[in-house]
Amino acid sequence: QQKYFDFTPSKFVWISSFDLADTSYLKNFLKFYLPKALNQSSLIDDYKAIFSSTFENLNIKNFPKHIAFDEVVRNSFLHQLMISMHSKTDLIFTSTSAAFFETPQNKFLIFPQTTLCHFYLIRNPHSLYQRYKDSFQNSQEALNELNDTNEKQNDFNFVVEENRQNWGSNAKSWTNKNVQSTFRGKVIKYEDLLNNSEDILNEVVYHLKQSGADIDVRFDLIEDFVKNNPISEIKLDHHSHNELKMVQGALDQSVMDEYDYN
Repeated sequence: QQKYFDFTPSKFVWISSFDLADTSYLKNFLKFYLPKALNQSSLIDDYKAIFSSTFENLNIKNFPKHIAFDEVVRNSFLHQLMISMHSKTDLIFTSTSAAFFETPQNKFLIFPQTTLCHFYLIRNPHSLYQRYKDSFQNSQEALNELNDTNEKQNDFNFVVEENRQNWGSNAKSWTNKNVQSTFRGKVIKYEDLLNNSEDILNEVVYHLKQSGADIDVRFDLIEDFVKNNPISEIKLDHHSHNELKMVQGALDQSVMDEYDYN
């Protein structure tokens, strides 16, 4: 209920993307900018890391070390409420590659009561395929990564499963207009971040301010960060017709059309 929205002492600012690596530039900017311009206390880290450190410190008897996805569906609000109450900070900036979900029982991945706002970084899936192909040196492994079928390694004491799904499902879940409206979301095309870094980071700060963060707009800091932190694009190779056809299966055509990725 709306009257209880201020109950949580900390609010989450979610930074999500299909590939967690694509959240790094924005998180590095926030680590640079917030200590100088945010008039509130804050924490910045990946959600898996925050989850693990929180429940390790809480030391709850018989609390499971591995949170399977069905448990995430049932108790994501409880987990985030406990993290919020334990963090002792005003804002928790946290990144995730999970797809947004909503169940008929009004269970969500994130909740309006605990969320200040949200950013989704969307990147051309052909660039991601190239990244994975360069990394794995194997086109099938690259395709598996785009479809989220590769096995993931976890290095945390407490592991919470993130249901990422394939690129198309992930992108469609977060760019949904209702999700954007409910969680004060802002979609950022990674290509815009590459080509107009200052403008996009200005928009990020304004979005935080308009969402209720007590933050100063410092153009000098943004200019300084962009000047000292160049960002580079992935160079695309020529892909065969069969490769392009296989990649197409991981995509959502409506998202491809909307963000001009065809």
